[in-house]
Amino acid sequence: MRKIIFTLTIIIMILFVYGCSSNSLESNQALPTTEIDLENDANPTNTEEKIATKDDFIEADFNKIFNNEWEHMKVKVTGEVWDRTDRGAIIEFILAKTSDGGFGYYKIKTVSYKEGVDITIKEGDIVTIYGVVTVPDEMTGLPMIVANIVEKN
Repeated sequence: MRKIIFTLTIIIMILFVYGCSSNSLESNQALPTTEIDLENDANPTNTEEKIATKDDFIEADFNKIFNNEWEHMKVKVTGEVWDRTDRGAIIEFILAKTSDGGFGYYKIKTVSYKEGVDITIKEGDIVTIYGVVTVPDEMTGLPMIVANIVEKN
């Protein structure tokens, strides 16, 4: 019985992935690509520096991010770490930022093995994150940022 349920689950997941990935382009535009020369640039930090430096990130505007106006924007946010959880190499936490007389809450995801990520952060620490705005978190509805750099202040 478990094998049957497992097999059905796998089939459903494959169909779901196939259905979600069958987006077609409306025109004959080529998809944007990023080329990284791994032979000459084996250090991930150097590769990331080619993609973005800290100067490329702008101060986050919670209202614009919450209203999905800044999806895929490179932002930086400073705030307090709440509710840190580790899921293998993935670190997730809520970042609470005081701004304009109120709070802005962000769901932050990063990976522990990435250079520039301070894995010693804990709840209550004040950190600055540099990352890219993605779709809102499915569970909380909070704006989500995938962080490339997490620095403890």
